[in-house]
Amino acid sequence: MLHFARLCLLGCAAVALTIYAVSSGPQDAPHSHARYLVDLLIVTPALIWPVWRAATAPAVKEMQHGRFAGSRLAVMFNRGVLLLITLLFLLGTLSIVGDLSSSQEANQQQDKLIAALERIGATHIYSDFWTCNRVTFVSQEKIICSVTDSTLQPSHNYYAPYYTTVHADPHSAYVFTYDLFQKASDLQRAERSGHGFRRLVFAGYIIYQPE
Repeated sequence: MLHFARLCLLGCAAVALTIYAVSSGPQDAPHSHARYLVDLLIVTPALIWPVWRAATAPAVKEMQHGRFAGSRLAVMFNRGVLLLITLLFLLGTLSIVGDLSSSQEANQQQDKLIAALERIGATHIYSDFWTCNRVTFVSQEKIICSVTDSTLQPSHNYYAPYYTTVHADPHSAYVFTYDLFQKASDLQRAERSGHGFRRLVFAGYIIYQPE
């Protein structure tokens, strides 16, 4: 039964890796899409245990059968695999530590943006994928965000009611790290019901809020 459970875990890992490998996400942005593999941590013990067992098995037991050399080589190989796995985890840890300062800065920028949006009453906004998810979550849905691209088309809205709420509000603001309406034609296309826009800059974001 234990071996069957391990086999099921390995099968699930193989399916997850296959789906990830054939999808388009890893080709465009492999670093950000690697988050979809985080569930493979559940399978890690099942992968490491056979290697650990082989690496720690005493080679002297095989001397009686004249297989000492082969057994010793197998032990050394598995220890090398364990060392490689350890180094990979260490490199991952160092990478996370190196990103801490930039992550803290991003969190501070996010908090400033949320405070600014609440201050100007922009509770419904359009923004990019990453900003939308963070702002809606951190603000506890006090600010509802709908994902839109640079052509003002909805994109990657995984929760449809957010888009419906924002789209129904004629006073929804546009919040981006770049000037979405740098072209006058784009700004005119975004104007609805005769509303003009006021342009604000907060925490590295350019905000267009209907007047």
